[in-house]
Amino acid sequence: MKDQVIARRTLLTMGGATAATMLCSTPARAESCGGLTREEFERYIAIFSENDRDDYADFYTPDVLYERGDRHVMRGIESIVAFYRELHRHLSHKLRVVNFASAGDFVAAEVHSEFTVFKDYQHESGLDFKAGDHFIGHNFVHYELRDGRICHIKSTRFKRIA
Repeated sequence: MKDQVIARRTLLTMGGATAATMLCSTPARAESCGGLTREEFERYIAIFSENDRDDYADFYTPDVLYERGDRHVMRGIESIVAFYRELHRHLSHKLRVVNFASAGDFVAAEVHSEFTVFKDYQHESGLDFKAGDHFIGHNFVHYELRDGRICHIKSTRFKRIA
């Protein structure tokens, strides 16, 4: 199959698995796409899942923008790291990549997050967890890249399973 450039709208309407197979089915092809390979993205998710590390932020541009739905926006690495440091004082979460597609400066992923809450937590964005809660969140996340690093994250929950 010839290498080709595909618009984001086309990528999204094709479905993640099909687009990923066509565009970036091997690490070498993903490199030619200019985006993150699945292996690089899995490494980012693994570091993020360790809950006691901040070096997941090495994947971000200094001016990264993170939109968690329409209720919570964070600007800059320090804002994101501070939010997750506080969150991790109350719960642990392990993330798993279910679907992944990368094309140029765009990554789309379906990520499942398993949460175990050990201390009550409330946040102005509407997050409200009680000690003892355990659930899995299914999330869709879009990442925009600049110079191979994440500059914009848009995340939304699809569903939550208790």
